[in-house]
Amino acid sequence: MSMETLTWLNQNVLIGFTEKRGKAWHYDEASQGSQPNHYEGPIPVGDVKKRLFYWVATEGKVSTRVKVGGKWKTVPVENKKSLSHPETGEVFSIVGKTFQPHQYGQWLIDNFKRVLDAGDDDLGIGSAGLLKGGAQAWVQLELPESVEGPGGIVHRPFLTGSAVFDASRQTSYSTGTQVAVCDNTLSGALASAWDMIKYPHRAGTEFNPQDVRDALKVLHANTASVNAELDAMLNVPVTDKQWDAFVAAHIGKPRPFEAGRGQTNWDNAHDELTAIYRNSPMAAPWAGTMWGAFQAASTWRHHNKVAKNVAGGRAERNLIDRVDGTSNKQDELVLGQLRMVLAA
Repeated sequence: MSMETLTWLNQNVLIGFTEKRGKAWHYDEASQGSQPNHYEGPIPVGDVKKRLFYWVATEGKVSTRVKVGGKWKTVPVENKKSLSHPETGEVFSIVGKTFQPHQYGQWLIDNFKRVLDAGDDDLGIGSAGLLKGGAQAWVQLELPESVEGPGGIVHRPFLTGSAVFDASRQTSYSTGTQVAVCDNTLSGALASAWDMIKYPHRAGTEFNPQDVRDALKVLHANTASVNAELDAMLNVPVTDKQWDAFVAAHIGKPRPFEAGRGQTNWDNAHDELTAIYRNSPMAAPWAGTMWGAFQAASTWRHHNKVAKNVAGGRAERNLIDRVDGTSNKQDELVLGQLRMVLAA
């Protein structure tokens, strides 16, 4: 990770409830700037607005260079507009004229207040941040206290809202939980406890707080569903033979017969996954269960697997995956692999 990216994460990602969950793993005191980005309790709404969401995206005209009769000329693109940062000038996207940007302060703060019928002091913001230079943003609400579920699993149920200016996805609100020992999210793994509602960037799209309440329930109600799912996974045994079969399925291929780079990479992934499963406090307490196998794969993805196509390395990749739904899909893939192996 470059120092520039580390500075961005430490100044544009705010982390709350650190007294309960500790510091974020990308924390770097030297990169904090004039204000720390960690809070022992909930992040004040005023700080999120002042430090992150104090600006609105700028809409601009779009033009292009075309060649007419052998000569170049600049012409307007009437059916397009640009969205950019008003201070840095970074262009987030070129979108259609009817694309309706969802400004972060309104959609991620004000709308949550409407959903919960809460004031600034009652939201309970656990994290908030900007990614990709401000092109993406999220706010996550959490309960003040962590929840101890079955098997001694401590987790933190959450509501997350995310919005973008890069046109990569719709604005969404979703539920899930994070495991305190490793900060892994479990939204996609907990099917009955996970819901999402989306709002397209179309003209005339209106936010309805009751629709979000109905779709997501509330944090306290979601806790019981999470604990039920966790209990079910803890009660599915996984033998050593099934674990080895799952590792091969998760890596995506059998161990290469010929010595070389492919075999070395396979062995490294196998050994890393197994070390987490057998020895890491993030998974070892539940080794021999479906939950332990799932935790090992999730932890390996978050902390060991190579992060591609992102300047900020693994820290930024994990955050992007969390807010764009990629983590949910990867969780579902892991569960599918586990079920296939256990049914064999």
